[in-house]
Amino acid sequence: MTDAQASTNRVTINSVLDSSSQLKTVLFFLFCFAALIFGFSARGEYFLTPESGVGYALGIIGGVMMLLLLIYPLRKRFKFLAHVMKLKSWFRIHMLLGVVGPICILYHCNFSLGSTNSNMALVSMCVMVLSGIVGRYFYSKIHLGLYGEKASLQALQSHRLFAVNQLQCDQQDSSASISPQVFQRLMAFESMAMEPRGVVGNLTRALVIGFRTRWTYIVVLWQLRTGAATIVGKNSRQPHTQIRRQAKKNTALFLSLVRKISQLSFFERLFSLWHALHLPIFFMLVVTGFVHVYAVHSY
Repeated sequence: MTDAQASTNRVTINSVLDSSSQLKTVLFFLFCFAALIFGFSARGEYFLTPESGVGYALGIIGGVMMLLLLIYPLRKRFKFLAHVMKLKSWFRIHMLLGVVGPICILYHCNFSLGSTNSNMALVSMCVMVLSGIVGRYFYSKIHLGLYGEKASLQALQSHRLFAVNQLQCDQQDSSASISPQVFQRLMAFESMAMEPRGVVGNLTRALVIGFRTRWTYIVVLWQLRTGAATIVGKNSRQPHTQIRRQAKKNTALFLSLVRKISQLSFFERLFSLWHALHLPIFFMLVVTGFVHVYAVHSY
């Protein structure tokens, strides 16, 4: 592998282990969850009403946000919009609107049921949000990172070979902590994940591969900890923490890539099925939303 290819691999596979983006996403959803808990617990105070004031304004803002969700699929379909903003940025906005918009609607209705038409719009919105959460999970399984490019089997296999090469270099280096036992365990995990199976076998493996990956990582970390301590006693040219950190990074990268390859085709089918169902759910939300707005302002 040339230096240029290795550099490309490093840039691409870093998105698989993009912890900073994951942290921002977790913090954002924790903030949204706190907002939901506060709004639900204070619903009996009636500090907001859907008919006027801030409560009415939140209904308008939330409704507009839900309509703006159409921008992302339109951006993918019409190429002239490519000059406005990158697709990754549009997707971030799509995710943001899909979460903040429903929260505004829930504050608008004071987390309570109302008339029949408003209840239909509320139920449609909740179904769409749940569908979006499921779709986001499927999306993460067939893309590199939270907002990365779509994964392909050929590219993932190339990155996996790069990760194996890194592990082999760690094993051959006299100051590394990848022992033959650790390397054999990682190769055994790869054989299990790549073994051809039937439909039921692939489904079962896709459901349990996450647990198997974490368990393998925990066991390997323990072996790395004891192995690194032994090696540092023989060769102290590198700090103990530096040796272990590099070995942990290479191991996590390898396991993440093997898991994604194992699950790729399964989640591609699920994502395709979800996409066919999500669009009708969105249009159901649009129809019930317009019926609600018309009923409120006409009667």
